[in-house]
Amino acid sequence: MTGVDLPATPATLPDAQVAELMALAAGGAPHPDPAIRGTAVRYARAERRRRRGRALRLTVVLFATGAGLVYLVSRVGGDALPVPAWAVVGLLAGVLVAAVVVNVTERARARRLAEVEIANLRAVAEAAAVPEPQPLTLRYTPAAAAGHLGVPLLAPVGLGLLVWRLLDADAPVGYWLAIACVVIGLLWLNGERGELRPPVRLDPDGLVAPRSRTRVAWSDVTAVELLAPTRTAPLGRIVWRTGDRDRSVDVGDIRQPPEAVLLTSRAYLEQR
Repeated sequence: MTGVDLPATPATLPDAQVAELMALAAGGAPHPDPAIRGTAVRYARAERRRRRGRALRLTVVLFATGAGLVYLVSRVGGDALPVPAWAVVGLLAGVLVAAVVVNVTERARARRLAEVEIANLRAVAEAAAVPEPQPLTLRYTPAAAAGHLGVPLLAPVGLGLLVWRLLDADAPVGYWLAIACVVIGLLWLNGERGELRPPVRLDPDGLVAPRSRTRVAWSDVTAVELLAPTRTAPLGRIVWRTGDRDRSVDVGDIRQPPEAVLLTSRAYLEQR
């Protein structure tokens, strides 16, 4: 139970109302009608996920097309192609440009939908009854886990192997170079942005994040807020305000809905 009353199924909103919601959310304001806010949250959340899936499918198709063209040129040879080589190169460039345009466009639209979701969700959560607190553990989504855990390790390894090949080093040297790059990647990951990195547990004792070596008692938390999307947190951010340093987690990184995190935190704050 999150304590937030949202429609059971996403609604289809007219374009004029969606434009109104986006204009309001750009200034951080929810819809003035409380009856519309829950519907706006469900619509924005479902539409954002739908468009993200569509962008992913289009990107896969475009890159598969580009890979097919590269394979065709490499197997047949430029001189044997039924069309000029420049036409194939131009088509390949067009495919890559289309993939970039699709992703940039969909990301911009997704961010505007996230602004609608967060602006209205804040208002809905403020009006919701705070439930009895129950421990809650925030965990990475699969995509976030791959990005936060995989990329910092794969990138140094790839760099090490690339340098190894460029230097034409002996195998033992390249091996130890790759190991050194992995260590550097681990150190980089350990110092990443200073945010709370899941798993993060909310329980009667406070916030506990072992990977961030963080433990904050509820008595040290002054407020919990849901911030609007930014470039670094495109789906918004949950922030626990403290006296010395604020702690936060990106909404897009966790499986749990932000309303559950908000109300669980507020429930524990009321009981301290």
